[in-house]
Amino acid sequence: PGTRELTLVARHVANGYETLAAVLSSDLEAQQESVSVDAASGPVPLAFVASPPRTLESRGHRWLWVRRPLSSGDVTGDVFAASVGATPGKHYRFHIGGTGARPSDRATLIAWLDALTEQLRASSTPWTRSALARLDRISRSLAGDKRKGNAVVRPRPVHARTGDLTGFLDTTTGLTAVQEALQSDRTLWNAAPEHKATIPLSTLTLPPLKHHPWNAMLARLAPPPAEALAADVPAEFYYLRAAGLGSLLDLLDQLDTWGTAAGEILEDVAEDRDMAGRYQTQLALRRGPLTRALGPSVVGEVAVVGSDPYVEEGSDVTVLFRVKDRGLFDAGLAATQADLEKDHGSLVRETRDHAGVTVRVSRSGDGVVGQQRATLGDIELVSNSPHAIDAVLDAAQGKRARLADETDFKFMLARDARERADVLAFLGDRFVGEVVGPRQKVLESRRQDAQGELVELGAAALLYGLIQGKSPTKIDDLLAAGLLAPEDLKHSSGEPITWQVGSAPRSAWGTPAAMTPLIDLPTPDRVSPGEKTAYQNFANGYQYNWSHYIDPVALRVAFDGSGAARTMTVGIRELPLIDQTKYSDILDFVGTARFSAHPAGGGLRIVGG
Repeated sequence: PGTRELTLVARHVANGYETLAAVLSSDLEAQQESVSVDAASGPVPLAFVASPPRTLESRGHRWLWVRRPLSSGDVTGDVFAASVGATPGKHYRFHIGGTGARPSDRATLIAWLDALTEQLRASSTPWTRSALARLDRISRSLAGDKRKGNAVVRPRPVHARTGDLTGFLDTTTGLTAVQEALQSDRTLWNAAPEHKATIPLSTLTLPPLKHHPWNAMLARLAPPPAEALAADVPAEFYYLRAAGLGSLLDLLDQLDTWGTAAGEILEDVAEDRDMAGRYQTQLALRRGPLTRALGPSVVGEVAVVGSDPYVEEGSDVTVLFRVKDRGLFDAGLAATQADLEKDHGSLVRETRDHAGVTVRVSRSGDGVVGQQRATLGDIELVSNSPHAIDAVLDAAQGKRARLADETDFKFMLARDARERADVLAFLGDRFVGEVVGPRQKVLESRRQDAQGELVELGAAALLYGLIQGKSPTKIDDLLAAGLLAPEDLKHSSGEPITWQVGSAPRSAWGTPAAMTPLIDLPTPDRVSPGEKTAYQNFANGYQYNWSHYIDPVALRVAFDGSGAARTMTVGIRELPLIDQTKYSDILDFVGTARFSAHPAGGGLRIVGG
């Protein structure tokens, strides 16, 4: 009951802000406290409770910190302490008076940074790790500026990772890991790229990977069924074909519902990347009026193809439509572009020629819409990548290897020819070889580095908002606050970053939400010694852990029913299952039994055999 009078023990004034510290009495402490400051005390960006600082006299109790615009008024508010075990929670009013009478002490700023570091360290997210690294940089800068009468002690350091890049070449590495490395020690992360790239990329090779005797295996099966759209697809691309647009959208809905959530759980981070919406906008193939216009009487088979698996960050996506009604198809795409112009401004429309085929380009000034479109007979190509659509055109004209001619693809078609496939997905020998090959691995490693550097700018702006209680209006605000350094406005590889506070940063690598597809990036001629060592370690690990063979995968999906009774049956075949690799774990788990999978009443069931 009543209001507790707290003793003001520290104060720092700078740049129109003051930071205040008061000591809590021992009977009001708990492990988790939250603070609410009254509006009458003026705007308070940040108030929290932390352990006593090591840099100032602690007086043995926890400290209440308040940061606010400079004011001579008292501070009043509430502290809420959470219950701990059998100890009930507490709530009390507090008052801090005489704030203007206490002189400013620069050591208070170091102590406050130390306390804020403790507060943020309680949660582990990409943003808090970024904030911790930036606070550490400010503290270190202040610690190096020792003035008479203001003894300064460095706060506890943020631990940096090792300099080995091997883990960052892993195919499944998420952006979160890269961001953490960048935040921990940017100089250390840049150590390998700083070495001159003197080693030819051509010297980086995977250990020899065998191919299955596909022709002999095919000879034991009936001829494979036709898969016409595969004749227009490069051999090194993945392939996802649907019997119609409805089946494709059904699958994408399921992937968005289940896959996005699963990915967040596996990466231990909740971020809404809006992948479906992003690619639909890039391709100018938004759902809604377009999907209603492109019914089965307008569009037949549909295929989605691409050259890499990094769809979360940014990948090339090319859609092949078998068009039945050209007039309605063109009208549907035109209506979608008109709808996109409401959000992204007028589209710039131009044409270019590739191998005698006209490619029509439609792009928005903000770089979000970037449709590439071409016509081959009754096949319409729509892509978000100039190099990808050119590769598809070359395959269709027989100027490069085609997926339809690959023996592993033919085998997978023939092996399960009796299985219904409203949707068929295939990852072949050549696709896997490209993904684990040196070009994609080195480029993806560098691109993840670049994306982390782009994301860091927004993270700095969020930290500014936390400390100042308002958003920055210009980059100079962040530079003056010490939350950005001039070197943060360019990539470690030297490319400049264009950024206006309030919008997404952009560079030749793309934006944080949509990085430039790997196929559209120039192939590096040379790599650094660190990159070569990392790739060799990855290549050796891939062969040891997984396979001496390249492993093709075929997936078939069938839909039945409608509405709430709609069901989806998925079958997947992967080759091989061989001993002395991680595949042996699967064999041990599944065994040699045969299962009869009866219809499920609902939910999700996985049967392995």
